[in-house]
Amino acid sequence: MNASSPHTELTSFLLLAKQHVIGLFKRHWQPYLHYHNLQHTQQVVENVIMLATHYELNPVDCAILETAAWFHDTGHLFGPTLGHEEAGVARFYEFLNDHPCDAIPAERIALCILSTKMPQQPSTFLGAIICDADTYHLGTAQFSVTDALLKREITERTGAVPAHWEVNTLDLLRTHRYHTSYCYLKQEAGKQRNYEQYLEKAQSMMLL
Repeated sequence: MNASSPHTELTSFLLLAKQHVIGLFKRHWQPYLHYHNLQHTQQVVENVIMLATHYELNPVDCAILETAAWFHDTGHLFGPTLGHEEAGVARFYEFLNDHPCDAIPAERIALCILSTKMPQQPSTFLGAIICDADTYHLGTAQFSVTDALLKREITERTGAVPAHWEVNTLDLLRTHRYHTSYCYLKQEAGKQRNYEQYLEKAQSMMLL
């Protein structure tokens, strides 16, 4: 990327990253990716922008988060669920090799992508933001929909219905925590409601 003002360079880089990832999802689309698809990626990008705006982050940190959000699930297009974060980092570095940008600290983007690995244990504030952006849906009314999509995805990827799905979903809702005060205050109550609804469902199915 040619020398230019830092703001212009970041803006151009983000546009290229967006176009590149959208292209990856179009060219390497997998029919079983009912949850980890372009729509989910775009939602995570929207979430990191919302959080970055709330916390009034500087342009470089905003660009780090947005780039990481675009690439964080690209690994699902090329291999198994296990290790997809590392595969996403590899895809990011491939892109960076073709579109170098001095204004972007690549290692911080890689760290953000790796921070989304479950169970999430972010070591930086930016890592905390992208983790919360990735799991924001746990506290929304749409959680039952996304949970069903994820179950369908895993079933089609593995050829078997995941055992104890409802119990495992309950465990996720019980053990997950939001890492930013914004998401905790905004989403924790909704996540608790989802937990109670799933608990009632599991008890009615005599799973507990």
